[in-house]
Order: sequence, then structure tokens, then C-alpha cells
Amino acid sequence: MKNVMPRLTPEERAFLTTHLTQTRDLVLSEIANLRPDQWTFRPDNETWSIAECADHIPTVEQRVFLLVSRHMQKAPPNPERAAEVQKKTPWILQAVPSRHERVKVPPGIENTSHSATPQEFAHSFEDRRAKVQKYVAETEDPMHDRVSAHMIFKDLDGCQWLLMISLHSERHAAQMAEVKAHPSYPK
Repeated sequence: MKNVMPRLTPEERAFLTTHLTQTRDLVLSEIANLRPDQWTFRPDNETWSIAECADHIPTVEQRVFLLVSRHMQKAPPNPERAAEVQKKTPWILQAVPSRHERVKVPPGIENTSHSATPQEFAHSFEDRRAKVQKYVAETEDPMHDRVSAHMIFKDLDGCQWLLMISLHSERHAAQMAEVKAHPSYPK
């Protein structure tokens, strides 16, 4: 069994903070200066609009944040299981933002917010992301010795789940860029 340090290290905090900031900025750059017709444009019935992609991000972000900050912290430590997941971080860094495979949203995590404008979304998104970043900067919660299952990646520890918040945003920013590249996208 590998020895697992339960709390975030200064290097992990710095990495997570940088990644969360970069993906926040990426999402905000994708929605900047969009007109209403661009915000709500759907290339087809199966493809989300930029607005739908955007609104999906905080829906998942809030659920993951509650999982990490509340539910996982109430669980008993499981160092053996936690040691097994440590090697997954490089894999999820590559796999999650990749748009090579489409992933259907499972029932129960459909969008819960509906932003009328990019500006409305940006304001609430920045507020939520700031709360996550504050948690990353200040938490003394054990992140590495508690594990929860992901629908695709199986067991992840708390640090990896926090990273998933950022990687999920990166994935949907790429999806927004795909919508903009569609030939029928309003110019």
C-alpha cells in the first residue's frame, strides 16, 4: 500500500488554483460578446447551444463541490482504495477535456439553471468558481484518503474530483467552440 498524504499539498493547491482560473477564463472567453442569436443557436436537435453548454457547467460544478466538501468529508478514510487512484490524474487530465467521445448526461444532472444572457451566466459562474477556489486555498479537509466513484473514471479522490470541476469546464468550452465553428452559426 502506498502512503497517501490526506491533505492538499501547497503544490496541489497551486496547480488546482491555476487550472481553475485558466478554465474559468476559457469559458468566459467563449461567451464574451455573444449576441442572443449566437447564445441560443443550436446546430441540430442533438447538439446543445452555447447557453445550454454554459448552464450545464455550474450544475455539475455545484454537485461535485458538494460531493467533495460535504459528503466525502463525512465518509470514513479508505487509504487502501485511495492509494489505488493516485495514478489516474494524468489519465483524467487527458481524457476529460477530449471531445473524441460524446458523453450523454445521465438522468438527474440535467441543467438546473437557465441564463438568459451570457452576462447573467458569467456573473453567477464567476461567483461559484470563486467559492471553489477559496475552498481549494483554505481547506484542511482530507482530500486524498476519501474516494467516491465517478460514472466513467470509477474511483477518484477529493483532489481529483476538484480537478474534474475544472476539466469539465474545459470540455464544455471546447464544445462551445465547436458550436461557433458550425457553418450555420450566426456571424
